[in-house]
Amino acid sequence: MLRRTVLKTLLGALVAGFAGLKTHLGFAAERLDAATLKKRLQTRTRANDEFIDKVVGLVAAKKLSERSLHVAYGAAMRYRSNRFAYFSTAIKRLAKNEGITL
Repeated sequence: MLRRTVLKTLLGALVAGFAGLKTHLGFAAERLDAATLKKRLQTRTRANDEFIDKVVGLVAAKKLSERSLHVAYGAAMRYRSNRFAYFSTAIKRLAKNEGITL
């Protein structure tokens, strides 16, 4: 009886831990396409829209990691206004670390 309780507890903790890790690493995060980014980052100009399209194109071509896109998006979403400015600054720095100039 005790062995079954311990086993269930450990298995439950392992599953819960894996689910949390999966979410933390971004595997369970939403897919970010150009339309979603434009809406959530509140782009106001055509240049901003073109920048978003360029970034999404680089991610689709596997030149820029999807992780970088999610990190920059998460950083921008912490702010109430000027989200695109925070996003563009973050994605430019992350892309530079990967050897890409935006």
